[in-house]
Amino acid sequence: MRLNLSELNVTPEALAGLCQLADSGRLTSTGAKAVLAKMIETGRGAPALVEEMGLEVIGDDSELDGIVNEAVAASPGPVAAYLKGKDAALGAIVGQAMRLTRGRAEPEIVRGLLRTKLDARKEQDDD
Repeated sequence: MRLNLSELNVTPEALAGLCQLADSGRLTSTGAKAVLAKMIETGRGAPALVEEMGLEVIGDDSELDGIVNEAVAASPGPVAAYLKGKDAALGAIVGQAMRLTRGRAEPEIVRGLLRTKLDARKEQDDD
């Protein structure tokens, strides 16, 4: 089914608001798609829907640290592979963190926290 913009329940201003949330990093692309679908369904604005749907990006290191710890604990195989030098295994652990946050974590921050944590563990193991 193909619709024209005029047939949607979304004003250009509301659509611009959604784009601003995504561009500012407060909303992932996956979250933006979910919010857009709800905007079309309800005609409501993006900021209220993001809050209501609990989709705002988690980008705070202290909040993500606990999630990273959970992801590491839940991913013994990929952790072991990363510690043995398989850098690509980090993606599986990042994926676990994304699942734990329902896609709300900032992936690059998670990746950085994981590298710091696992590289420190690597150094301890080397001693």
